[in-house]
Amino acid sequence: MNNQLILWSMMLLPWLTLFLMKRDDLKRFMPVGLLGAITSMIAAEAGISLKL
Repeated sequence: MNNQLILWSMMLLPWLTLFLMKRDDLKRFMPVGLLGAITSMIAAEAGISLKL
C-alpha cells in the first residue's frame, strides 16, 4: 500500500505544481515539456518495436 501511495504521488504532485506557476512561465515552458514528452514516447515505442 505504501508503494502505491508513493507512485501515485510521484505522478500527481508535479501536475499540481502547475497551479502555482505564473501564467507567463506556464506559456513559456509548456511547449518544451510537451516536446520532451512526445520525444520520450516516440523513443519508447521505437525501442519496443525494435526489441531493444
